[in-house]
Amino acid sequence: MKNYKKLPGIITLILTLIIVLACFDEGDCTHDSRAWHTAKAETCTADGIKELRCAKCGEVVDTDPIPAKHKWGSPEEITPAACETDGEEKAACTVCDADKVSPIPKPGHNMGNWSLTTSATIVLEGEETGICSRCGHIETRPVVSIPIINKEQFIIALNTIITAGSGSSGNIKNYSLNIQGNIDGITPAVDNDAAQFGVLSYISVTLKGSGTLNTANANGSMFRLLNGQTLILNSENLILQGRRAGTFHTSDNNSPVIFVDGGATFNLIQGIIKGNTNNSPNGSGGVYISFDGTNRGTFIKTGGKIYGNENAVLEADRNRSTATNMHVVGFQSDVSSFFHRAVTLGETDNISTESALPDTAGVTLNNWTRN
Repeated sequence: MKNYKKLPGIITLILTLIIVLACFDEGDCTHDSRAWHTAKAETCTADGIKELRCAKCGEVVDTDPIPAKHKWGSPEEITPAACETDGEEKAACTVCDADKVSPIPKPGHNMGNWSLTTSATIVLEGEETGICSRCGHIETRPVVSIPIINKEQFIIALNTIITAGSGSSGNIKNYSLNIQGNIDGITPAVDNDAAQFGVLSYISVTLKGSGTLNTANANGSMFRLLNGQTLILNSENLILQGRRAGTFHTSDNNSPVIFVDGGATFNLIQGIIKGNTNNSPNGSGGVYISFDGTNRGTFIKTGGKIYGNENAVLEADRNRSTATNMHVVGFQSDVSSFFHRAVTLGETDNISTESALPDTAGVTLNNWTRN
């Protein structure tokens, strides 16, 4: 009976708590339990509204739009895509009468298996042919020439080019030498009779591959280019290495790594020319541009580096300077400098003042970058 006497008091306490909670001031809610609810649904053309509401007190604490959007059905192809042309497809909205047209990306050619059309040789790139399985489009791509891995093969390649003879103004003969590995003892050319490509004209030889061509310790240049000859260095992993220190040469103007005679062209696209430290008093730079009294040599540089050579990085013919002697294109400041007279430069030396520029009376400079 005693326990029953306490029951009215317990009931009174519970009722009091209920009344207090019912009278709780909603302004004191911390809104720590919230959820998003759609207040107004979006349509195809009008935004809807969603509200962030407190789960305890029901207050809306934030709102955001619900972007209008169509409900697109499955698209139907209008125009099929071709190998080189985008197609089109159209989809209709399942709610309203709107529709949209979208591109179907062109897939490109499917060349499948390539077949060998022309075999590569030691001086010529070969060719492969591919046919697209979808449209029949035909493409060709080069096959690298046979790798040259030693001095003997290098000599065979030079003799093969010389034996083939000169090209003509309407038919330049193009060759490609694929150097692989380190090849020592490349015999330098001292004069025209010893030029690596003989007295041929209308020929162009591209050096590719990966490795180093090392000049033999003898007087002359690794490559001497004559009138009508073009040499292109186009591989970032290929180095043309000049003579080592300790070999002295007395001849004037015939010991750079590349000698560009009048009417010849050297094009440096990628690659490195370095290390010509033969202690020669004259003409032992990286590239030498000459003049034969009628024609000027041409040096074109769009990339690559020349550094670590004993004298001028690039040297003009200082004995026969006229207004049209030399032609330099795109020679950038990553190469040490271009001097009219031989000077000693390190890899990081750059032109810093106008006084350090060459005597331009004998030089034509295009796109010259002064550092």
